[in-house]
Amino acid sequence: MGRVHQPRDLFLQLVGEALYVERRLVGEVLPKLLKQVQDEELRGALAEHLEETRGHVENAEHAFRAVQAEPTALRSAAFEGAVADHERTAGEVSQPALADFFHAAAAAQTELWEIAVYSAAIELASELGRDDAAKPLEDSRREEREALKKLEKIINRLAGSL
Repeated sequence: MGRVHQPRDLFLQLVGEALYVERRLVGEVLPKLLKQVQDEELRGALAEHLEETRGHVENAEHAFRAVQAEPTALRSAAFEGAVADHERTAGEVSQPALADFFHAAAAAQTELWEIAVYSAAIELASELGRDDAAKPLEDSRREEREALKKLEKIINRLAGSL
């Protein structure tokens, strides 16, 4: 993406980063995480969210098309940094219960980032008068919030077993 001069430019930047993250989550990050976790409730929550995330990819693509733009995924340095931090630390955690707690916390961190990005993009879409672009992003944000609530409950339970 080039320079950001207008609200539409920033909207495309934000949705492009969200699209990048959602595609990475579907294509690599969540499937890999599912193989690492041992806690059944956490695995179930992640598997359910993997399915939802496929819809988030579609929602972001729809938001692009709603503003007459080609869906373009833009690398997110914040997400890639979080993935790198997770991978570095995950290899150092030896206790299974602590590892599951760490994985759940990392997933919650991603949800918080996604919620913030979707919130900003939704506000910009509304300012642009593009409710047709805001609606699918609102759907994704709602599911991200629900996923975060599930993760927070799991984190609280796992903390009690450390």
